[in-house]
Amino acid sequence: MLDQAVSSKSRFGYFGWKHCILLFCVNLAVFQLGEMIHNVRQGFFERAQFEAVVSKLPEYLQGFTRFAYLTAWRKGQIASLTWADVDRAARVLVARAEHVKNGRAHKPVLEGEVVEIIERCWKCREYETSNGPRIARHVFHRDGEPVGDFLKAWASACAPAR
Repeated sequence: MLDQAVSSKSRFGYFGWKHCILLFCVNLAVFQLGEMIHNVRQGFFERAQFEAVVSKLPEYLQGFTRFAYLTAWRKGQIASLTWADVDRAARVLVARAEHVKNGRAHKPVLEGEVVEIIERCWKCREYETSNGPRIARHVFHRDGEPVGDFLKAWASACAPAR
């Protein structure tokens, strides 16, 4: 691409290196835009299909996946959600900047089914250890640990739903 930008001086006259760099950047942006257009997400679920799959998941993943479906948050952002990020009284979550793709914190309001999911998680925050009961730090957890990779569970749940 840089060769094309540099050789453009022979076609359009010589405008200096600034012109070549600008042309290179424009070509690169157009190339990247073309790549992005072909990277379209596929495989969306209708609600009934989604619920059929979720019903086959282990219980600790059901709230997690419903939350993801309703909020469109990314897996890592959901897994990192702690009770310190939840204001149940004000019905607000804190999406911390370090866990948001665009790097900007925001405070989404909890409403509808999302409130129900958070309340169910609140009731399930206590878990047993060999030293007795403990309280989970993370909203979505498995025995106190944040939800990790669940690709196998997801694949198993999808198989009977097909």
